[in-house]
Amino acid sequence: MLDRLPNVSIETSPVAVTVGRTLNGVRHVDLSGISGMTIAEQPGAGKTAGVNVLVAGLASRPDLVSLYIADGKGGSDWAWCSPYVTRYTNNDNFDDVLAMLHEVRNLMRTRLRSNVAEHGDSNFWHWGSTFNDCAVVVILDEIQNWITPAVKTKETKEKSEEFIALVIDIVKKGRSAGITLIAMTQKPTTDALPSALRDNAPP
Repeated sequence: MLDRLPNVSIETSPVAVTVGRTLNGVRHVDLSGISGMTIAEQPGAGKTAGVNVLVAGLASRPDLVSLYIADGKGGSDWAWCSPYVTRYTNNDNFDDVLAMLHEVRNLMRTRLRSNVAEHGDSNFWHWGSTFNDCAVVVILDEIQNWITPAVKTKETKEKSEEFIALVIDIVKKGRSAGITLIAMTQKPTTDALPSALRDNAPP
């Protein structure tokens, strides 16, 4: 998994993390200027373990990075980081994750409206994180559970559509607001990942 991630310098970016070592050397991941990415692997292949390393590095910089994590499995894989993130949920229904995504989108819209007036530039990454203006990383583990819910009712269909609209809006517009969304899935098929999401958050 590490060999597929971009290897970059970690000297200046608040969202750059050393994630491991391979035969090709030390691996670094930098999320600055990235609106979204998809991490897709078979069950048990190490998606969560690999991203845990990234999150641990980001969580060590609470003055520069705000983390939003939702676990679609409804398990405890991410419980360790709950004290260190801005918002965390392992409730696999829609209400918590929708509230989280609305919060992120509202922040995105506020920044997009105010960036030029406050910083003289529309792109967050041209000045970077500060204590009052942190970079934001959103992690949605097993995202397919919200896109293609197991229980199909009128209500879950409507909430799934709302979820998809929020995620696509964030990955399309979030880069200039300093927001990165990471979609994790064991089912990277067209029915589980809408093309607009895959186009803006490539594997």
